[in-house]
Amino acid sequence: YVEPMGVVAEGGKLRVVAGFARYAGLMMAIASGADIKRVWVTQVEGGRAKELVRQLVSNQQVQASPLELAAAYRELIEVHGFSVGDLATAIHRKETHIRKMLSLDSVAPEVKEMVAKGQASVTAALTADKHCKATGQDTVVHMRDQLTKAQRNGSAKITSKSVGAPAALYGR
Repeated sequence: YVEPMGVVAEGGKLRVVAGFARYAGLMMAIASGADIKRVWVTQVEGGRAKELVRQLVSNQQVQASPLELAAAYRELIEVHGFSVGDLATAIHRKETHIRKMLSLDSVAPEVKEMVAKGQASVTAALTADKHCKATGQDTVVHMRDQLTKAQRNGSAKITSKSVGAPAALYGR
């Protein structure tokens, strides 16, 4: 038995929009010789906006990258007319998270690539971008320097520890 997957009909075929891990497991089972006669699906109706919201609130077994999240949020806001508050309510996230992901659009493509490769977190990229814009520095050059420093210190990712940034001291 396989739990139902969410699908939409496109051009006479079904496209999975929710249940990606179940679909992958089903394909592996069939490839291994399992005799699966029938799989139940539920049709996701309501258009592309409903499909995106359903994917964003699914159990996240197939993790979306920060850039994919930002693109989905941007589409829901710009194309489908969601406000940040409406989107936060629909996907059960805080407005600050949505604004943070949307602000990824303002950073340089090279910095986005660092985030996509896991060399910098979204927070590190946005903090560096804000700092560089305030001080008149080039964000890309700064981030490359930080990555080089992190790699010299034995880390593959820019963190405050890997670049030797001073940590906040918290007293009791």
